Amino acid sequence: MKIALDCDDVLVNTHESLYQFYKTQHPSDRINPNAPSLTWPAFAGDEAKTIAWFELWCHSIFYDTSMPLAGATDGVRKLQELGHTLYVVSKTSPHLLSRRRAHLTKLFGNAFTDIICLGAGSKRDAVQKIGAEVLVDDDTRNIMECYDVTTCIAMQNQVNSDIFAKTAMPSGVKIACTWQDVLQIIRHKSHQR
Repeated sequence: MKIALDCDDVLVNTHESLYQFYKTQHPSDRINPNAPSLTWPAFAGDEAKTIAWFELWCHSIFYDTSMPLAGATDGVRKLQELGHTLYVVSKTSPHLLSRRRAHLTKLFGNAFTDIICLGAGSKRDAVQKIGAEVLVDDDTRNIMECYDVTTCIAMQNQVNSDIFAKTAMPSGVKIACTWQDVLQIIRHKSHQR
């Protein structure tokens, strides 16, 4: 099966790295480390400011030290062993593709057939173009955009759990809290084929 994987907080523990970087830039801000970055005081809900700051983080040492999400390394390896074709489909700006590719290769080797950085592009279009039968993503907006064109596995975590609680997921969307859950859902789908 072709499987599309989001990068941030699906493959890589981006939120923790962003939090550490934020604390160096805004040491006097008191924030909940489990709150979505969009809610942090310097951004005050402004998505454009958050994206600009994300790009600043991408050029920092903190980006290079971000580590795989718990279970992601073994999960990716197991998916490869099962014969799945893996793609990374990220909303990261396209001009950061070479940096993202180098970082993911350092963490996961040559596990991915392609790494796609969409920027403001459509995740739905990318998923359809590669023919992905599964999308694993932690952003409810991407799940809502793609649920009717592929099987969606929504990765729920401490940061997005409030958003997940407020979002009525369409039937058929599978919720995963760990990479073990992701593997179990994909194995089940594979057996249904």
